[in-house]
Formats: sequence, C-alpha cells, structure tokens
Amino acid sequence: MIRNITCIGAGFVGGPLGAVIAYRCPEITVTVVDKNAARIDSWNSDALPMYEPGLSDIIAEVRQRKDACNLVFSCDIERAIHEADIIMLCIDTPTKRFGIGSGMALDLGHIQAAIRTIADVATTDKIVVEKSTVPCGTASRIQDLVCSIFLLLKLLANFEIKKLVSGSKGNCQFEVLSNPEFLSEGTTVTDLLHPSRVLIGCQRTESGRQATEKLAQIYRKWTPPELIITMDQWSAELSKLASNALLAQRISSINSLSAICEAVGANIDSVAEGCGSDPRIGGKMLRSGLGWGGSCFPKDVAALVYLARSLGLNPVANYWNAVLEMNEDQQTRFMKRILACMQRCINGKNITVLGFSFKKDTSDTKHSPSIQLVRELLVEGATVCVYDPMVSEAQIYTDVSPSKEDSMRLRVFSTAEEACVGADAVIVATEWDEFKTPEAILASHQVNGINGINGINGINGINGVNGVNGVNGVNGVNGVNGVNGVNGVNGVNGVNGVNGVNGVNGVNGVNGVNGVNGVNGVNGVNGVNGVNGVNGVNGVNGVNGVNGVNGVNGVNGVNGVNGVNGVNDLGTNGVEKNGAHEQSGKTSIDWPSIVDDMKQPAFIFDGRNMLSSQYLESLGCRYVGIGHSSKWDDVHYPLL
Repeated sequence: MIRNITCIGAGFVGGPLGAVIAYRCPEITVTVVDKNAARIDSWNSDALPMYEPGLSDIIAEVRQRKDACNLVFSCDIERAIHEADIIMLCIDTPTKRFGIGSGMALDLGHIQAAIRTIADVATTDKIVVEKSTVPCGTASRIQDLVCSIFLLLKLLANFEIKKLVSGSKGNCQFEVLSNPEFLSEGTTVTDLLHPSRVLIGCQRTESGRQATEKLAQIYRKWTPPELIITMDQWSAELSKLASNALLAQRISSINSLSAICEAVGANIDSVAEGCGSDPRIGGKMLRSGLGWGGSCFPKDVAALVYLARSLGLNPVANYWNAVLEMNEDQQTRFMKRILACMQRCINGKNITVLGFSFKKDTSDTKHSPSIQLVRELLVEGATVCVYDPMVSEAQIYTDVSPSKEDSMRLRVFSTAEEACVGADAVIVATEWDEFKTPEAILASHQVNGINGINGINGINGINGVNGVNGVNGVNGVNGVNGVNGVNGVNGVNGVNGVNGVNGVNGVNGVNGVNGVNGVNGVNGVNGVNGVNGVNGVNGVNGVNGVNGVNGVNGVNGVNGVNGVNGVNDLGTNGVEKNGAHEQSGKTSIDWPSIVDDMKQPAFIFDGRNMLSSQYLESLGCRYVGIGHSSKWDDVHYPLL
C-alpha cells in the first residue's frame, strides 16, 4: 500500500499536484521538496510563491487537519526520497540554450541530477513517475540510468552487487512510469480535481503493470476509472508534446486568419464563430490575440520540431516550426500596427501596458508576449507604464531587463487607473477580467445558453431575473405570469392570493422559486445563500451565493458555475490574499475615467480581442483590435 509520495520540484506543477493529492488522499503523506529554500519557506507561509485560483484554500483545508496534516514542504530531498513509495518528478525541463539542439531540445540536466540522487539514496523499492515534459523515450532512459548510476556508485564504494537486472539494484526494484500533466495555468486546481484524462505509460512487463495499478489506485480516489488510460511509455510522452502542439497550432491558425481579416475588412470574431459552429471544429481556443506563451507551448512545440528533425522527418519538422513562426509573427505584426496607427513615431509618448502575465489568472510570466512588447516600446523611445494584478514590480524589471537608460522610462503601477493617467495609448496585453468593458462582461456571463444558465432567458441573460422571461422560463419571477405579469401583484391571484406574492405558491411562499426561502427570502436569489440550497448550486458559494449573480463569486467568478470552484467543487471565496499575489476578484476598471485621463487622441490597442469596440469608441477612443480593420490602420504598414 502506498503511504508516502514525494514530489521533487515545488514549482507550478509540484506544489499544486502535491496539495491536491494530500487533499484527496488524507491517508497518504505527501512531501514536496525543492532545493530552493526561499521557495519552500514561501510554501510554508500564507504568502504562496505562485498564484492559482483555489490553491490556497486547498492547502488551508489540509493544514486544518492539525495533527493529521499530511502535506509537507521541505528542502530535505534525500530524506523524502528515502521514505517515499512513489517519487514524482515535477522538475523544470527548459529549452536548451547551448550546444546541439540549442533553442529546440529540452534540457534534462535537472532531471538527471534528481535521478542520480534517487539512485544514491534509495534503499527500498521505488516507483518513479515522470510528470515533467520530457523528450520521447526518456522514461526508458531513466530506467537504465538509475541502474547504471547505482552500479557505478556501489562499485566505487566497494559494495558487493548481488543482483543487478533490468530496473533493479540489489534488493531494490525501480519502475519508471510516464504520467504527463495536462495542466493549464490559471485553472490548475480545477484541472487536477477534474482531469479530462489521466495517462499512465509503463513498460509492458508484469512489474510495470503492477506499478501502473498502484498509481491508478491513487487517481481513482477522485477520478472516474474510464478517464484513466494506460499505454506504453513512448505513447504517453508523445501524447503530452502532441496535445500542446495541437493547441498551439489552433491558436496560431486563428491568428493567421486575423491577419487576413485586418487586411480585407473581415471580422475575426465572425470567422471564429462560423468555423467553431462546426461540431467537428468546436469553438474552444479560437480567440485571436497576441499569441501564446507560458511554460509549455513554446518548449513543447520546439521539442516536437527537434524530435522530427532528429528522426530525419524534415517536412514534419517544418510543419510544426511554422506554428512557432506564426506565433512570433503575430507579436511582431501587432507592434508594427501600433506604430502605423500612431504615425510611425512613439518617441516621447506615454504607452500603458495592461497585463504582464502570459495569460489571466496566473502570476507566471514565462515567454509572455508582454515581455518583448515592452522591450520594443522602450527601444522606440516610449515611456512604458505597466500594470498587472498578480505580477510584482521586481518580476517585471527582471523579465524586461532594460538598459540603464531604458529603465528610467519603465514604470510599474499598483492600479490600472494610475498607470493610464496621461497615456497616449493603452495596450491590453493580458485578458484579465477586470480589464473587460461592460458589454464584454455581459457577454461573458451568458453561460451555457444563448442568454444565460437555463437557456435563452437564463439568470444572467438579456432577459434574466428581471427580464421578460425570468429565472426559470416563460412563467418566471417577473415573466409573463410573474410578479408584475398578467397574474402578478394586482392580478387575479395577487399579493395575498392563492398564487400571489405571499401565497401558498408565491415568490416568498412555501413553494417559492426554489424552496422555503424564495427570491428575496433569507436564502433567496439576493439573500445570503444562493438559489438551490444553503450555499448555492452545490459549492460553498454557488450561483447566487454571498456575492450574488454578478459578485466576486458570481456565475463566471472564481466560485461561479464555470469558475474554478463552481458546481460540485470545493467552493473557495472570491477574494483571498497570498502575499504579493492577491486574487483578481476586483471589479472592472472604470473605462470612462481612464479615457478622460488619457491624452487625446486616445488609442486603445486590444491585444487580446476582449473589449467592446462600440463601447470604447462611444467614449471617444480610437479602438484598434486584432482581427478587425480600423480606419486608423495604414494597411500593410508599407514603410515599416
């Protein structure tokens, strides 16, 4: 039976993974280790070293077990390895920056160092699990490496080797499994709690199958068995690279079409809708923007290119390399468009960049498009003001690495409003919800139906709670036959009638909208605890919970129907503080005030295709969005 699990690496994979396993498996002690003492100290405090919605709540839940707390963060790597039954490698594998394969191949230096330590320390059977993104074939090489290292170490120490067969050392048996992570930063906790699939790759041996079953037993504690898929190691490793490459390709494809739209006057949103309506294509990952970044897409696509070239498959390598090139071109083209719209000169101008992380709901800035954007703005002589709700000032300066001269023109602000004062142009570079314009916010609340939760006229739809066809359809709260309808307050069955407001079946009656406490009751739509029970749909803060339909924990909020802790989930509160990482449960920025404080003409460059052009233009802005032609464009940017 598995009693101890060690995660080596306390980064964006190891920390959340260890926390979720400890949360779901209280009988297992999970130890997350890292040689970075400052990072471990941060994990052991209330100021976590990273921001992920819901993560701090899960860790707090585990720590509340007091004497039964089964989650440990430590720098004692050797002890954790010695005690572990399963060792999960959650170690960064960056793209090589030197030698053969530079810029394409993955650097396995940290992985190899960990394997050496395991081989040196282990005295009992171990299951070693690859979680990190690795080149195909790494699992089998790890199996060979751990044995060969052990043999060398023991020979040097004059130990007698009684037995050394495939995967074994003396009385120890090693099995290496490939169990790639499919996590998306910003939704990591949800991805771990509700995985779309769990892949386990193993050697086709009896011991390999036994190790697979032990790992699968852990996942079955919270994952439906049909989602746990076993396969060979190569297939599991290739599936990880291929999944991210296909997702990156999808974004690059829609971005390539956005360039055509800008040139001919088409609308990329309409094109995406037209294509995404085909069920074979679907609408996900079809929003054009500045391009993709982060820890996975860039290195995984590059690794796939390198793999194809190393196998002599140059046409295949060229195909996937085009995905990388398209992503780079999208960012270059956006910068050229900014210059073209602003008369090809931004020297001495104030440019505000809203958003610095590579995507919303994360503090990660790795390969963020904002980094190169800010650098190029500085090179052009602009003063650049940056605001991001989760990224620290120190991180921004580290990533941009400005020269001494440029650093005088790089400024970081703690609010969007301050960053935009006196700006000649505002660039939205990350799709944080607080940057949305009012019309975009309304659209984002139209969940699951054309206009809301229950279909055409749902809770937050155009005809929502107070609309024509209220909460539950034709005869809803304020619908045709509702409070103010034909049979409403003053109707045949009015206020005190059988079906009136306070009647047997009325709004606040015994059989109100959803039970004992109807629309405005103690637990009603606007009450303390939402529509369907003590705490909303099924979570702690459901559809109409503490912060109501449009509050911090609303339909699309942190705890909403589609939020991190939505239906049937843990239910974290919308506002939490983790040191420098305070959750972005903020209200939307005041666009009218921002525009008033900008210099005229006020340009808004929508790098994430998330704002309402009509709304901003009604405020007097010059709106320029990706995939949309603009009268401010100099088409094809001929002089750049």
